[in-house]
Amino acid sequence: MRMKRRTEHCSAAPAAATGTVAAVLFLSYACVLRSRESVEWGIRSISRPLRSILGRLTEYVPFSVMELLYLAAGLLLLAHAYGTLRRVIAGKGMRLRILLIRSLSLLAALALVLSGYCWLWGLDYRGAGFEERSGFSAAPVDAAALRRTTRFFLERAKEAATALPRDEEGRIRGDPQTVLAAYDGLCDPLTAEFPMLDGPSYRPKAMVASRLMSRLGFTGVYFPFTGESNLNIDEPLSLLPHTLAHELCHQRGVYEEDVCNFLGVLACVKSEDPRFQYAGWFAGLIYLMNELYTLDRAAWRELLGEFDPLLLGDWEENNNYWARFEGKTEEMAGKVYDGYLKTNGQDLGLLSYSACVRFLVAYFDPAV
Repeated sequence: MRMKRRTEHCSAAPAAATGTVAAVLFLSYACVLRSRESVEWGIRSISRPLRSILGRLTEYVPFSVMELLYLAAGLLLLAHAYGTLRRVIAGKGMRLRILLIRSLSLLAALALVLSGYCWLWGLDYRGAGFEERSGFSAAPVDAAALRRTTRFFLERAKEAATALPRDEEGRIRGDPQTVLAAYDGLCDPLTAEFPMLDGPSYRPKAMVASRLMSRLGFTGVYFPFTGESNLNIDEPLSLLPHTLAHELCHQRGVYEEDVCNFLGVLACVKSEDPRFQYAGWFAGLIYLMNELYTLDRAAWRELLGEFDPLLLGDWEENNNYWARFEGKTEEMAGKVYDGYLKTNGQDLGLLSYSACVRFLVAYFDPAV
């Protein structure tokens, strides 16, 4: 009696189908990029409505769908690698063909994800920026205006610092989850000045892997595939409200990091919640002081000497927290993200976050 021999089957059809869909998406994306009018149409009619639908759907999920997708992607990659190795070992005379087909299937899947990203978020980078859409522009900063604005933020941060509950050591007390729960309506005051920001805000998600995010140097991430704002709740409470406001501005279609930092400050200081008010003044003060350190070291020393104990404690807590994660991992993640930003037209890369200073000075300078 002769039994049937089971053979390993490796078909190229799934890879071909996935690759075809990705190619169609890439080609249609390239066609849209041919003119500013078609780009704006794509943003207005496709990418933003899709992100809004996704955000509305994932809002009902109590955890970060983004984190779940990353975990699933990692497990699928491991399963794919194991399956490829097993088939190659068993394939004998077909090993090269099996390896080629399995590699092509992986590349096709990656191409599909990338093409989806181009439509969901990459298109926004090719559209009109905040200054063009809002009519609010900011010139390069001069030292005198920077000094005035930094002092303005310093005085308000000192005043706002006293309104927060603190422990015996002067550290801010509270639950990060209650900060995230206060998201609703946070960005609404911005729409009176900048109507192009009008739109819904969807519930932000606290990340389980917050400590990992800190090791990578990130405080939050907007994920267009789910429309979610994902927050690193391990960062100091003094700045978490500003991070939340920053990510919610991404939800409303602002792609520039410097603008989201500025709008995050503005949303916080316009809030009636003392936690958000302080975070706005404190975050703005950090960016302004960092710029002042470069342009006018003497003025930086003078203003740093005017910090009161509460403000200085929060300043040192934030510096000490991030100093714990300095190393090769953070450096590598920073280089990757810097390249990503530059590829998408933000020429300053990671420095674009600090570029919010010109907007802060243009808006808050007491002499204007």
